[in-house]
Amino acid sequence: MGRVCGQSELQGILPVSEMRNPSVQKVYGALRQRITGKTYREGMWLPTERELAAEFSVDRSVVRAAITSLVEQGLVVRQQGRRPWVNDQIPVIRPPSLRRQGVYTLAAILPQTTNNPCVYALLCGIQRALQSHTEAAHRLMVFTNHVKDPKRDNNLEQNALEAILEDNISGLILWHISGAQTMPSLHKLIEQKIPMVLVDRNEADIPCDFVGIHNRYSTAQAVRTLLGMGHKRIAFLHDIEMVSTVHEREAGYRDALQEAGIVPDPSLILLAGLNPAEAVHKLVSLPQPPTALCCVNDFLAHSILLAMEEQGLHAPSDFSVIGFDDVDRFTPGPAALTTVQQPFEQMGATAVELLLQRLNSRSPESHPLKHVLLPTMLQMRASIAPLIKEQQ
Repeated sequence: MGRVCGQSELQGILPVSEMRNPSVQKVYGALRQRITGKTYREGMWLPTERELAAEFSVDRSVVRAAITSLVEQGLVVRQQGRRPWVNDQIPVIRPPSLRRQGVYTLAAILPQTTNNPCVYALLCGIQRALQSHTEAAHRLMVFTNHVKDPKRDNNLEQNALEAILEDNISGLILWHISGAQTMPSLHKLIEQKIPMVLVDRNEADIPCDFVGIHNRYSTAQAVRTLLGMGHKRIAFLHDIEMVSTVHEREAGYRDALQEAGIVPDPSLILLAGLNPAEAVHKLVSLPQPPTALCCVNDFLAHSILLAMEEQGLHAPSDFSVIGFDDVDRFTPGPAALTTVQQPFEQMGATAVELLLQRLNSRSPESHPLKHVLLPTMLQMRASIAPLIKEQQ
């Protein structure tokens, strides 16, 4: 059973029936955060019921119900005649009640945008893989970590990770976009032994499973194709996100040029995502303009093609243009952009398999980490062409 639900459903996985009361949820969540966040340390007395009731403006019975839930989770110890205190040995917080029923609650944090069908293909792969596992039920919570403002992106990813830490999620599939800002929360997931699989982008500092592609090799193959067509001055255009995939693709670009005995020209490695039109103008104005453009992804490639058209330029007659991802396969019209096709649906399905292998293992920490690199395919289309003699 696979099901997609929103962030609001996080409050549905709670330990006792009283937790349906919103006031109990509020007090429980706040106290649990203080305990796991070390505001209330091991062995420390909790405030009295009267103090907590006054702080949260609730009845003492609400406080009592929230504390009962904390006791059931092993976070708080309560004995007759004594004030409750924080357990000296806080257990690793996992969802045993759900695990006993054969139910996994998984989360996926993905950069969902209306113009990025690749992420939805990945999500489709996740759902289909979960549906194929009929021996156990699975609940899937999907969070987005992408809006147009990078600062809000960081907040979205951080909020999602905090919710996962708070609500006993069994495992996580993450397309990480927030860099160092959310690293502390990712390390907390590792400390709490919550299995995690990174997709698309790998983080060396996070010991977990990973599924993606060989960005360096795939880009080198694309550039070799342009070299085989006679292009020697090839530009590499990237966007503002300097993440692992961008670095790997630039490395592949450099590899292919150096294999051909060409020293990479710094003027042909350009940040173009902020202003594609300016990037095109800058390239055209070079004493020796490039004849081919290798773009870090399809979105940038299409932006460059539009900027070229606005300046009276066309592909492949003025520049051969190559992209990465193959977004065009999801559009109803004919595809024109030559690009490296990523297997996003297979990526999502593989991430699920890696996650379930760890969840179903009796000793998941004894298994070596797996980094799975899926094959890519260069889709040859009309945006590139052999260099004619007059251009060489």
